[in-house]
Amino acid sequence: MKIAELQRSNICSSAFFIFVRSLDIVTHENEKKCLVNFLFNGRVPFWGGNYADGDPRFFSCQSCHMKPTTGYGANKRGIPLRNDLPHHDMTGGNHWAGDLIKYQNTNNQLRLGGDMSDIQIAATDAGMARAEKMLTQAASLTVNGFTLKVTNLTGHKLITGYPEGRRMWLNIKWYDESGVLLVNDGEYGPIGVTVINPKDEAEVEVHSILDLDGPNTKIYEAHYGITQEWAAKLIAINPAYADMVVSYDRETGAVDYILQNVANQDLGTSHESLHFALNDTVIKDNRIPPYGMNYNEARRRNVIPVPSDQYGDPSTDDDYNYFDAITLNPPLNASYATIELLYQGTSWEYIQFLVNANKGENIFLGQEGTNLLEAWLNTGMAKPFVMASTTWGTAPVSPQMVVGVNSIQSGLYSGKGKNITFSATNIFTAGDDVTILGQVMEENDLPLAGATVTIMISGPESASLTGMSDENGVAELTWQTQSPKRKGTGGTISGDYTATTSDVVADGYSWDGVQTSVDFTLE
Repeated sequence: MKIAELQRSNICSSAFFIFVRSLDIVTHENEKKCLVNFLFNGRVPFWGGNYADGDPRFFSCQSCHMKPTTGYGANKRGIPLRNDLPHHDMTGGNHWAGDLIKYQNTNNQLRLGGDMSDIQIAATDAGMARAEKMLTQAASLTVNGFTLKVTNLTGHKLITGYPEGRRMWLNIKWYDESGVLLVNDGEYGPIGVTVINPKDEAEVEVHSILDLDGPNTKIYEAHYGITQEWAAKLIAINPAYADMVVSYDRETGAVDYILQNVANQDLGTSHESLHFALNDTVIKDNRIPPYGMNYNEARRRNVIPVPSDQYGDPSTDDDYNYFDAITLNPPLNASYATIELLYQGTSWEYIQFLVNANKGENIFLGQEGTNLLEAWLNTGMAKPFVMASTTWGTAPVSPQMVVGVNSIQSGLYSGKGKNITFSATNIFTAGDDVTILGQVMEENDLPLAGATVTIMISGPESASLTGMSDENGVAELTWQTQSPKRKGTGGTISGDYTATTSDVVADGYSWDGVQTSVDFTLE
């Protein structure tokens, strides 16, 4: 099976660009040759990547969405093993669909299919992994001063596919120089809405983008709607359509607008709706164009951005920008920001619409709104996936926790084997192994293992001891004293000594500087 050539290959040039970069044998010079030939000739025979029979391989959308793999073209005897077989999975970006399918399979809710085998479940998991990998290859983020550049690396709009419920947005967390979070633009989390989980009737708090319309919330999406003219025509055809719900309040779930409200609007206006089959206009489309998207060609295919003056505002035969340049707006005292490009394939607003709009009138599909809500709630609510990330400013130095030795004692071990015991004492005889036990604690009064403790012995003689704390935070250090010779000469000098903490070292911690000590006597 050969990969088809596109009539307008420059629409997929970026997708091709990603593909050739993923192959080890492509040099930088070859990459440029490939891209130029692809853009101007519409096809590129790849060096070393042709079909086994010598026919050249041409690159198109399938180069990314049906990548070549090793396998058999059929399950018949004698079929050769090929290393140029397009993978027939049409990998896209919907990484959540696999979880949805598996959940409904387990709960006997799949309308078509069911009773999936272990092999089918494993294949579904593999497809989800491929989708996530593709998402990470779809865009890049770069920061230059106060400008953030979001570049479309695909051969189509970013994002693309069935538009209802899909969105991509920027989550920018601003911090001060101490690492304190100041502002969270595009924050995702609980929005104060609770719903009943159809699975167990427990209340569940819904997660979504907290502020859909915030001045610094940047969401890439396509919104469709119903025009006043079309609404009036539908009602004229069937007056019962007048009460059809067009939209719901995302927090209360109450009816927000009906078709009659749209028909009563001024001529030339419209209202946003998730009624895919009834929508007749594009209200918003700020998805990032692909490389080489020409204005005239986009207009002919009815895919120009809405409004059309976005991404360079080209005219006639010029191309749109294949990136979005955003001026960052740091809050007061911000010195650092983490920036993530997030993708969500199925939003709360879309799920809510499908649940509320399904009146249960169709026997086969009457429960599908409820079933979809159940699967969505119990599989992470289609949790956003991080496509790309970068930073702005200078990262604050993480404040280290404080650690120290809060108690110290001296003593001796006696006995052998299992009968060995430790006895605390501060009186020793020259020749004893003086044991110092230090209790290492971090600032939350929890014992810390793995800390290196240094103890200085001072007195008639001096010594430096080092030991590491165990799982209980206890560091054990031993000073081996020397007994005098037979004639009473030599040995460690007797007298009063002090064991003092001089340092504690542990990853992620700083010593509190407290010189905990214990006095003892050597006789």
